[in-house]
Amino acid sequence: MAVTFFRRVEEKPLSVYSDGTYAYVGTSRGRILKITISNGTKATLKWIRGCKVTALCSDGTSIYAGDNKGRLHQIVIATAALTTLESDLRSPILSASISATTIVLTLANGKLYTRSVA
Repeated sequence: MAVTFFRRVEEKPLSVYSDGTYAYVGTSRGRILKITISNGTKATLKWIRGCKVTALCSDGTSIYAGDNKGRLHQIVIATAALTTLESDLRSPILSASISATTIVLTLANGKLYTRSVA
């Protein structure tokens, strides 16, 4: 199976999550882009100023974004409302994964964390 191009992102993409309809892209300028896979239409879901969005995952209702400053944010997809869930993990978040109501984070300092998001 071959890969198929569907959109160029002008700023550096650092993380991605897809639900099959949209690709959510975290960028080096702190934006979370919502890109329609079928036609490449791009919109900014949220701009988290002063950081790089280095990790993304979703529970279907919210996007969870980790950044290079060790913060974990929750963005409600329907409203783009932002809540910072963790503000000082002291290391960039490299990856995030969610299962049911538990999120798992991998940090640049080699530490793994879990957090309930219920």
